[in-house]
Amino acid sequence: MSEIHMLARFEAASGKRDVLVERLKAMEVATQGEAGCLYYNLNVDRDNPNIFYFREGWSDLSALAKHDLTPHVTAIREAEKELTVNGISVCFMHSIE
Repeated sequence: MSEIHMLARFEAASGKRDVLVERLKAMEVATQGEAGCLYYNLNVDRDNPNIFYFREGWSDLSALAKHDLTPHVTAIREAEKELTVNGISVCFMHSIE
């Protein structure tokens, strides 16, 4: 099975930026040690300091599925309505061959 590459986007809700940053930084540390994680890097939009992206790489779909069941992912999903504008959006990518 091929590698999975993706972006997850988070826009902080009004007054929630600091809490969201703290949670996302903790997720970055926790996730980088997961089996099948190729990279998991937190970035901030250069024009809008309230928008964050995880650039993610996974060895396969199974590794991503296990990640989605971790306590840190389920916790951020439960808090997304409170912490973000319009929830979390995800896009999947692949190399052009």
